[in-house]
Amino acid sequence: MEYVKSAYASIRENKGRSFLTMLGIIIGISSVITILAIGNGLKTTVGGQLGDIQSGGITISIDAKKTNKYLTGAEVRMIGEEIPEAYGASPKLSAIGEIQGERSKLNASFTGGNEIIVHGQRAAVVEGRFFNESEAESGGTVAVLTQAGAVSIFGMSGDVVGKTFEASIGGKTRELTVVGLLKSSDSEIRQAYRNVHGLEAMFSYIAVHVPYTLLTQGYAQDGERIISYQIFPYPNEQDPASLRAKRLTESVLGLRGENAVSIQSFASFLDTFNRILDVVTLVVAFIAAISLIVGGIGVMNIMTVSVTERTREIGIRKALGARTSSILVQFLAESAMITVIGGIIGMLAGYGLTFIVSNFMSFPPQVRIRDVVIVVSISASIGLFFGIYPAFRAAKMNPIEALRYE
Repeated sequence: MEYVKSAYASIRENKGRSFLTMLGIIIGISSVITILAIGNGLKTTVGGQLGDIQSGGITISIDAKKTNKYLTGAEVRMIGEEIPEAYGASPKLSAIGEIQGERSKLNASFTGGNEIIVHGQRAAVVEGRFFNESEAESGGTVAVLTQAGAVSIFGMSGDVVGKTFEASIGGKTRELTVVGLLKSSDSEIRQAYRNVHGLEAMFSYIAVHVPYTLLTQGYAQDGERIISYQIFPYPNEQDPASLRAKRLTESVLGLRGENAVSIQSFASFLDTFNRILDVVTLVVAFIAAISLIVGGIGVMNIMTVSVTERTREIGIRKALGARTSSILVQFLAESAMITVIGGIIGMLAGYGLTFIVSNFMSFPPQVRIRDVVIVVSISASIGLFFGIYPAFRAAKMNPIEALRYE
Protein backbone atom coordinates (compact mmCIF):
# COMPACT_ATOMS: atom_id res chain seq x y z
CA MET A 1 0.00 0.00 0.00
CA GLU A 2 2.93 2.34 0.73
CA TYR A 3 4.19 1.88 -2.82
CA VAL A 4 0.76 2.67 -4.24
CA LYS A 5 0.48 5.86 -2.17
CA SER A 6 3.98 6.91 -3.23
CA ALA A 7 3.17 6.24 -6.91
CA TYR A 8 -0.11 8.17 -6.66
CA ALA A 9 1.66 11.13 -5.00
CA SER A 10 4.30 11.20 -7.76
CA ILE A 11 1.62 11.19 -10.46
CA ARG A 12 -0.26 14.02 -8.77
CA GLU A 13 2.86 16.12 -8.59
CA ASN A 14 3.23 15.88 -12.37
CA LYS A 15 -0.40 15.87 -13.52
CA GLY A 16 0.17 17.34 -16.98
CA ARG A 17 3.14 15.15 -17.80
CA SER A 18 1.40 12.05 -16.47
CA PHE A 19 -1.74 12.73 -18.52
CA LEU A 20 0.23 13.18 -21.72
CA THR A 21 1.99 9.90 -20.96
CA MET A 22 -1.40 8.20 -20.49
CA LEU A 23 -2.78 9.64 -23.74
CA GLY A 24 -1.35 6.88 -25.95
CA ILE A 25 -2.80 4.26 -23.62
CA ILE A 26 -6.19 6.02 -23.55
CA ILE A 27 -6.37 6.25 -27.35
CA GLY A 28 -5.32 2.64 -27.78
CA ILE A 29 -7.76 1.23 -25.22
CA SER A 30 -10.74 3.27 -26.45
CA SER A 31 -10.00 2.39 -30.10
CA VAL A 32 -9.67 -1.34 -29.45
CA ILE A 33 -12.85 -1.48 -27.33
CA THR A 34 -14.83 0.40 -30.00
CA ILE A 35 -13.55 -1.79 -32.85
CA LEU A 36 -14.30 -5.00 -30.94
CA ALA A 37 -17.79 -3.70 -30.10
CA ILE A 38 -18.47 -2.93 -33.77
CA GLY A 39 -17.19 -6.38 -34.81
CA ASN A 40 -19.35 -8.13 -32.19
CA GLY A 41 -22.42 -6.14 -33.20
CA LEU A 42 -21.89 -6.79 -36.91
CA LYS A 43 -21.42 -10.52 -36.31
CA THR A 44 -24.59 -10.76 -34.23
CA THR A 45 -26.70 -8.70 -36.64
CA VAL A 46 -25.56 -10.32 -39.89
CA GLY A 47 -25.63 -13.78 -38.32
CA GLY A 48 -29.19 -13.17 -37.16
CA GLN A 49 -30.32 -11.97 -40.59
CA LEU A 50 -28.68 -14.94 -42.31
CA GLY A 51 -30.28 -17.23 -39.77
CA ASP A 52 -33.69 -15.73 -40.57
CA ILE A 53 -33.20 -16.16 -44.30
CA GLN A 54 -31.76 -19.67 -44.06
CA SER A 55 -32.84 -22.40 -41.72
CA GLY A 56 -30.64 -24.66 -39.68
CA GLY A 57 -30.99 -27.73 -41.88
CA ILE A 58 -28.42 -29.52 -44.01
CA THR A 59 -28.63 -28.80 -47.72
CA ILE A 60 -28.33 -31.52 -50.35
CA SER A 61 -27.55 -30.03 -53.76
CA ILE A 62 -27.46 -31.42 -57.30
CA ASP A 63 -24.68 -29.96 -59.43
CA ALA A 64 -26.34 -28.60 -62.58
CA LYS A 65 -22.95 -28.56 -64.34
CA LYS A 66 -22.63 -32.33 -64.02
CA THR A 67 -26.20 -33.43 -64.69
CA ASN A 68 -29.52 -32.12 -65.99
CA LYS A 69 -31.52 -34.34 -63.65
CA TYR A 70 -33.67 -32.92 -60.87
CA LEU A 71 -36.12 -33.94 -58.17
CA THR A 72 -39.83 -33.33 -57.72
CA GLY A 73 -41.48 -32.30 -54.46
CA ALA A 74 -42.92 -35.80 -54.06
CA GLU A 75 -39.46 -37.37 -54.46
CA VAL A 76 -38.00 -35.02 -51.86
CA ARG A 77 -40.75 -35.98 -49.41
CA MET A 78 -40.15 -39.68 -50.15
CA ILE A 79 -36.41 -39.29 -49.50
CA GLY A 80 -37.17 -37.59 -46.19
CA GLU A 81 -39.40 -40.46 -45.13
CA GLU A 82 -36.51 -42.89 -45.80
CA ILE A 83 -34.14 -41.10 -43.38
CA PRO A 84 -34.85 -42.33 -39.83
CA GLU A 85 -32.23 -39.94 -38.40
CA ALA A 86 -34.19 -36.84 -39.51
CA TYR A 87 -37.57 -35.18 -39.12
CA GLY A 88 -37.90 -35.22 -42.89
CA ALA A 89 -36.88 -33.31 -46.01
CA SER A 90 -38.11 -30.13 -47.67
CA PRO A 91 -37.51 -28.56 -51.07
CA LYS A 92 -35.28 -25.51 -50.81
CA LEU A 93 -36.37 -22.69 -53.08
CA SER A 94 -35.70 -18.98 -52.74
CA ALA A 95 -36.63 -15.78 -54.49
CA ILE A 96 -36.14 -12.05 -54.07
CA GLY A 97 -39.13 -9.77 -54.38
CA GLU A 98 -41.04 -6.85 -52.91
CA ILE A 99 -43.77 -6.45 -50.31
CA GLN A 100 -46.22 -3.58 -50.19
CA GLY A 101 -45.99 -2.29 -46.63
CA GLU A 102 -48.18 0.24 -44.85
CA ARG A 103 -45.88 3.10 -45.89
CA SER A 104 -43.78 1.90 -48.82
CA LYS A 105 -42.50 -1.07 -50.78
CA LEU A 106 -40.05 -3.28 -48.93
CA ASN A 107 -37.35 -5.68 -50.11
CA ALA A 108 -38.06 -9.28 -49.18
CA SER A 109 -36.34 -12.66 -49.32
CA PHE A 110 -38.77 -15.56 -49.84
CA THR A 111 -37.83 -19.05 -48.69
CA GLY A 112 -39.99 -21.85 -50.09
CA GLY A 113 -40.36 -25.26 -48.52
CA ASN A 114 -42.87 -27.70 -47.15
CA GLU A 115 -44.16 -27.95 -43.58
CA ILE A 116 -40.98 -29.81 -42.49
CA ILE A 117 -38.90 -26.61 -42.53
CA VAL A 118 -40.45 -25.62 -39.21
CA HIS A 119 -37.90 -28.00 -37.63
CA GLY A 120 -35.05 -25.90 -39.00
CA GLN A 121 -36.14 -22.61 -37.47
CA ARG A 122 -33.89 -21.32 -34.72
CA ALA A 123 -36.68 -18.99 -33.60
CA ALA A 124 -39.88 -20.22 -31.99
CA VAL A 125 -43.36 -19.62 -33.40
CA VAL A 126 -44.78 -17.00 -31.01
CA GLU A 127 -48.09 -16.35 -32.72
CA GLY A 128 -50.25 -18.50 -34.98
CA ARG A 129 -48.67 -21.52 -36.64
CA PHE A 130 -46.48 -22.69 -39.49
CA PHE A 131 -48.15 -23.65 -42.77
CA ASN A 132 -49.31 -27.27 -42.92
CA GLU A 133 -48.87 -30.12 -45.39
CA SER A 134 -52.06 -29.31 -47.29
CA GLU A 135 -51.02 -25.69 -47.81
CA ALA A 136 -47.48 -26.77 -48.73
CA GLU A 137 -48.66 -29.13 -51.47
CA SER A 138 -51.51 -27.02 -52.87
CA GLY A 139 -49.70 -23.72 -53.36
CA GLY A 140 -51.47 -22.02 -50.48
CA THR A 141 -51.13 -18.24 -50.45
CA VAL A 142 -49.92 -18.18 -46.85
CA ALA A 143 -46.78 -16.81 -45.23
CA VAL A 144 -44.85 -16.96 -41.97
CA LEU A 145 -43.03 -13.76 -40.94
CA THR A 146 -40.64 -12.76 -38.18
CA GLN A 147 -41.84 -10.28 -35.56
CA ALA A 148 -39.43 -7.69 -37.00
CA GLY A 149 -40.83 -8.36 -40.47
CA ALA A 150 -44.37 -7.84 -39.16
CA VAL A 151 -43.33 -4.46 -37.73
CA SER A 152 -41.83 -3.46 -41.09
CA ILE A 153 -44.99 -4.43 -43.00
CA PHE A 154 -47.82 -3.62 -40.60
CA GLY A 155 -46.17 -1.34 -38.03
CA MET A 156 -46.78 -3.86 -35.22
CA SER A 157 -45.15 -7.04 -33.89
CA GLY A 158 -48.31 -8.83 -32.77
CA ASP A 159 -51.96 -9.43 -33.71
CA VAL A 160 -51.10 -9.80 -37.38
CA VAL A 161 -52.22 -13.41 -37.91
CA GLY A 162 -54.96 -13.32 -40.50
CA LYS A 163 -53.78 -10.02 -42.01
CA THR A 164 -52.90 -9.92 -45.68
CA PHE A 165 -50.23 -8.17 -47.73
CA GLU A 166 -49.25 -8.01 -51.37
CA ALA A 167 -46.02 -9.71 -52.41
CA SER A 168 -44.47 -9.40 -55.87
CA ILE A 169 -41.90 -11.74 -57.43
CA GLY A 170 -40.78 -11.56 -61.04
CA GLY A 171 -43.57 -9.20 -62.02
CA LYS A 172 -46.32 -11.39 -60.51
CA THR A 173 -48.24 -10.14 -57.47
CA ARG A 174 -50.19 -12.29 -55.03
CA GLU A 175 -52.03 -11.46 -51.83
CA LEU A 176 -50.64 -13.56 -48.97
CA THR A 177 -52.21 -14.25 -45.58
CA VAL A 178 -50.07 -14.30 -42.46
CA VAL A 179 -50.56 -17.58 -40.57
CA GLY A 180 -47.71 -17.31 -38.05
CA LEU A 181 -44.90 -15.23 -36.56
CA LEU A 182 -41.38 -16.29 -35.60
CA LYS A 183 -39.69 -14.65 -32.63
CA SER A 184 -37.24 -11.80 -33.27
CA SER A 185 -34.76 -10.33 -30.80
CA ASP A 186 -35.65 -7.10 -29.00
CA SER A 187 -32.91 -5.25 -30.88
CA GLU A 188 -34.28 -6.44 -34.25
CA ILE A 189 -37.78 -5.28 -33.31
CA ARG A 190 -36.48 -1.88 -32.13
CA GLN A 191 -34.53 -1.51 -35.39
CA ALA A 192 -37.67 -2.30 -37.40
CA TYR A 193 -39.64 0.36 -35.51
CA ARG A 194 -36.86 2.90 -36.16
CA ASN A 195 -37.00 2.10 -39.87
CA VAL A 196 -40.79 2.34 -40.00
CA HIS A 197 -40.85 5.73 -38.31
CA GLY A 198 -38.00 7.09 -40.40
CA LEU A 199 -35.65 7.44 -37.44
CA GLU A 200 -32.95 5.37 -39.13
CA ALA A 201 -32.53 3.95 -42.62
CA MET A 202 -31.27 0.37 -42.71
CA PHE A 203 -31.24 -1.67 -45.92
CA SER A 204 -32.36 -5.21 -45.23
CA TYR A 205 -34.51 -8.00 -46.61
CA ILE A 206 -37.64 -9.10 -44.80
CA ALA A 207 -37.54 -12.87 -44.31
CA VAL A 208 -40.72 -14.59 -45.52
CA HIS A 209 -41.39 -18.34 -45.38
CA VAL A 210 -43.92 -19.63 -47.92
CA PRO A 211 -44.94 -23.02 -49.37
CA TYR A 212 -42.55 -24.06 -52.12
CA THR A 213 -45.52 -24.71 -54.42
CA LEU A 214 -46.50 -21.04 -54.11
CA LEU A 215 -43.17 -20.16 -55.71
CA THR A 216 -43.32 -22.91 -58.37
CA GLN A 217 -47.02 -22.52 -59.23
CA GLY A 218 -48.22 -19.13 -58.01
CA TYR A 219 -45.13 -17.26 -59.13
CA ALA A 220 -43.97 -19.71 -61.84
CA GLN A 221 -40.43 -19.88 -60.47
CA ASP A 222 -38.68 -22.56 -62.60
CA GLY A 223 -41.53 -25.04 -62.26
CA GLU A 224 -41.09 -28.05 -60.00
CA ARG A 225 -37.44 -28.66 -60.91
CA ILE A 226 -35.80 -29.09 -57.52
CA ILE A 227 -32.01 -29.24 -57.47
CA SER A 228 -31.63 -28.37 -53.80
CA TYR A 229 -33.42 -29.57 -50.69
CA GLN A 230 -32.90 -29.65 -46.95
CA ILE A 231 -33.03 -32.35 -44.33
CA PHE A 232 -33.50 -31.65 -40.64
CA PRO A 233 -31.62 -34.24 -38.56
CA TYR A 234 -32.30 -35.13 -34.97
CA PRO A 235 -29.66 -33.94 -32.47
CA ASN A 236 -26.27 -35.62 -32.99
CA GLU A 237 -27.48 -37.36 -36.16
CA GLN A 238 -26.20 -34.84 -38.72
CA ASP A 239 -23.51 -37.02 -40.30
CA PRO A 240 -25.47 -40.27 -40.79
CA ALA A 241 -28.56 -38.35 -41.92
CA SER A 242 -26.69 -36.30 -44.52
CA LEU A 243 -24.80 -39.31 -45.89
CA ARG A 244 -28.02 -41.32 -46.17
CA ALA A 245 -29.73 -38.40 -47.93
CA LYS A 246 -26.89 -38.15 -50.43
CA ARG A 247 -27.00 -41.89 -51.19
CA LEU A 248 -30.80 -41.84 -51.59
CA THR A 249 -30.63 -38.85 -53.95
CA GLU A 250 -27.97 -40.54 -56.09
CA SER A 251 -30.08 -43.71 -56.16
CA VAL A 252 -33.34 -41.94 -57.11
CA LEU A 253 -31.67 -39.98 -59.93
CA GLY A 254 -29.25 -42.70 -61.02
CA LEU A 255 -26.20 -40.58 -60.26
CA ARG A 256 -24.06 -43.02 -58.31
CA GLY A 257 -20.35 -42.49 -58.92
CA GLU A 258 -20.83 -39.20 -60.79
CA ASN A 259 -20.08 -36.97 -57.78
CA ALA A 260 -22.99 -34.72 -58.77
CA VAL A 261 -24.62 -34.56 -55.32
CA SER A 262 -23.06 -32.51 -52.53
CA ILE A 263 -23.76 -31.80 -48.86
CA GLN A 264 -23.77 -28.26 -47.46
CA SER A 265 -24.39 -27.34 -43.85
CA PHE A 266 -25.53 -23.75 -43.24
CA ALA A 267 -24.26 -24.05 -39.67
CA SER A 268 -20.75 -24.65 -40.98
CA PHE A 269 -21.11 -21.71 -43.39
CA LEU A 270 -22.16 -19.45 -40.53
CA ASP A 271 -19.24 -20.70 -38.42
CA THR A 272 -16.87 -19.90 -41.29
CA PHE A 273 -18.39 -16.43 -41.66
CA ASN A 274 -18.00 -15.78 -37.94
CA ARG A 275 -14.38 -16.96 -37.96
CA ILE A 276 -13.54 -14.70 -40.90
CA LEU A 277 -15.20 -11.72 -39.23
CA ASP A 278 -13.39 -12.50 -35.97
CA VAL A 279 -10.05 -12.51 -37.79
CA VAL A 280 -10.81 -9.22 -39.56
CA THR A 281 -11.91 -7.63 -36.28
CA LEU A 282 -8.82 -8.82 -34.45
CA VAL A 283 -6.51 -7.61 -37.23
CA VAL A 284 -8.08 -4.14 -37.17
CA ALA A 285 -8.02 -4.15 -33.36
CA PHE A 286 -4.34 -5.14 -33.43
CA ILE A 287 -3.57 -2.21 -35.73
CA ALA A 288 -5.39 0.10 -33.32
CA ALA A 289 -3.51 -1.48 -30.42
CA ILE A 290 -0.20 -0.29 -31.88
CA SER A 291 -0.92 2.97 -30.05
CA LEU A 292 -0.70 0.93 -26.84
CA ILE A 293 2.90 0.08 -27.71
CA VAL A 294 3.56 3.74 -28.44
CA GLY A 295 1.97 4.58 -25.10
CA GLY A 296 4.19 1.99 -23.40
CA ILE A 297 7.29 3.57 -24.91
CA GLY A 298 6.03 6.89 -23.57
CA VAL A 299 5.72 5.34 -20.11
CA MET A 300 9.29 4.05 -20.30
CA ASN A 301 10.52 7.46 -21.43
CA ILE A 302 8.76 9.40 -18.68
CA MET A 303 9.80 6.90 -16.00
CA THR A 304 13.41 7.18 -17.18
CA VAL A 305 13.14 10.97 -16.79
CA SER A 306 11.54 10.47 -13.37
CA VAL A 307 14.42 8.23 -12.26
CA THR A 308 16.93 10.86 -13.38
CA GLU A 309 15.06 13.64 -11.56
CA ARG A 310 14.85 11.60 -8.36
CA THR A 311 18.40 10.29 -8.36
CA ARG A 312 19.28 12.09 -5.14
CA GLU A 313 16.07 10.84 -3.46
CA ILE A 314 16.97 7.29 -4.47
CA GLY A 315 20.48 7.75 -3.01
CA ILE A 316 19.07 9.00 0.31
CA ARG A 317 16.64 6.09 0.55
CA LYS A 318 19.34 3.53 -0.18
CA ALA A 319 21.68 5.23 2.31
CA LEU A 320 18.94 4.91 4.94
CA GLY A 321 18.68 1.16 4.27
CA ALA A 322 16.07 0.84 1.54
CA ARG A 323 16.44 -2.50 -0.23
CA THR A 324 16.98 -2.81 -3.97
CA SER A 325 13.68 -4.68 -4.28
CA SER A 326 11.83 -1.81 -2.58
CA ILE A 327 13.17 0.74 -5.08
CA LEU A 328 12.32 -1.65 -7.93
CA VAL A 329 8.74 -2.19 -6.74
CA GLN A 330 8.24 1.55 -6.14
CA PHE A 331 8.96 2.51 -9.74
CA LEU A 332 7.16 -0.51 -11.18
CA ALA A 333 4.10 0.47 -9.15
CA GLU A 334 4.25 3.99 -10.54
CA SER A 335 4.50 2.85 -14.17
CA ALA A 336 1.72 0.30 -13.64
CA MET A 337 -0.52 2.91 -12.03
CA ILE A 338 -0.05 5.28 -14.96
CA THR A 339 -1.19 2.61 -17.43
CA VAL A 340 -4.02 1.33 -15.20
CA ILE A 341 -5.44 4.83 -14.79
CA GLY A 342 -4.98 5.38 -18.51
CA GLY A 343 -6.70 2.04 -19.13
CA ILE A 344 -9.70 2.97 -16.99
CA ILE A 345 -10.05 6.35 -18.72
CA GLY A 346 -9.63 4.61 -22.08
CA MET A 347 -12.33 2.09 -21.13
CA LEU A 348 -14.79 4.87 -20.28
CA ALA A 349 -13.82 6.71 -23.47
CA GLY A 350 -14.36 3.46 -25.41
CA TYR A 351 -17.87 3.10 -23.98
CA GLY A 352 -18.62 6.71 -24.88
CA LEU A 353 -17.19 6.38 -28.39
CA THR A 354 -19.18 3.18 -28.95
CA PHE A 355 -22.38 4.97 -27.92
CA ILE A 356 -21.63 7.84 -30.32
CA VAL A 357 -20.77 5.46 -33.19
CA SER A 358 -23.98 3.48 -32.61
CA ASN A 359 -26.01 6.54 -33.59
CA PHE A 360 -24.47 6.48 -37.06
CA MET A 361 -24.65 2.72 -37.72
CA SER A 362 -27.48 0.45 -38.81
CA PHE A 363 -26.68 -2.18 -36.17
CA PRO A 364 -26.02 -1.92 -32.42
CA PRO A 365 -22.37 -2.42 -31.36
CA GLN A 366 -21.88 -4.84 -28.45
CA VAL A 367 -19.34 -4.20 -25.70
CA ARG A 368 -18.37 -7.44 -23.97
CA ILE A 369 -17.04 -7.34 -20.43
CA ARG A 370 -14.51 -10.05 -21.32
CA ASP A 371 -13.00 -7.85 -24.04
CA VAL A 372 -12.78 -4.88 -21.67
CA VAL A 373 -11.07 -6.94 -18.95
CA ILE A 374 -8.56 -8.37 -21.44
CA VAL A 375 -7.72 -4.97 -22.95
CA VAL A 376 -7.30 -3.24 -19.57
CA SER A 377 -5.18 -6.16 -18.32
CA ILE A 378 -2.96 -5.81 -21.39
CA SER A 379 -2.67 -2.11 -20.58
CA ALA A 380 -1.44 -2.86 -17.05
CA SER A 381 0.98 -5.46 -18.42
CA ILE A 382 2.39 -2.91 -20.84
CA GLY A 383 3.01 -0.56 -17.92
CA LEU A 384 4.90 -3.25 -16.02
CA PHE A 385 6.89 -4.34 -19.08
CA PHE A 386 7.98 -0.89 -20.16
CA GLY A 387 8.58 0.12 -16.57
CA ILE A 388 11.13 -2.63 -15.97
CA TYR A 389 14.10 -0.81 -17.52
CA PRO A 390 13.68 2.47 -15.58
CA ALA A 391 12.88 0.56 -12.38
CA PHE A 392 16.02 -1.60 -12.67
CA ARG A 393 18.05 1.48 -13.44
CA ALA A 394 16.81 3.10 -10.24
CA ALA A 395 17.25 -0.06 -8.15
CA LYS A 396 20.85 -0.65 -9.30
CA MET A 397 22.06 2.89 -8.54
CA ASN A 398 25.15 3.28 -6.41
CA PRO A 399 23.97 5.27 -3.33
CA ILE A 400 27.24 7.25 -3.08
CA GLU A 401 27.07 8.34 -6.74
CA ALA A 402 23.36 9.08 -6.35
CA LEU A 403 24.02 11.35 -3.36
CA ARG A 404 26.64 13.26 -5.36
CA TYR A 405 24.12 13.87 -8.20
CA GLU A 406 23.15 17.52 -8.61
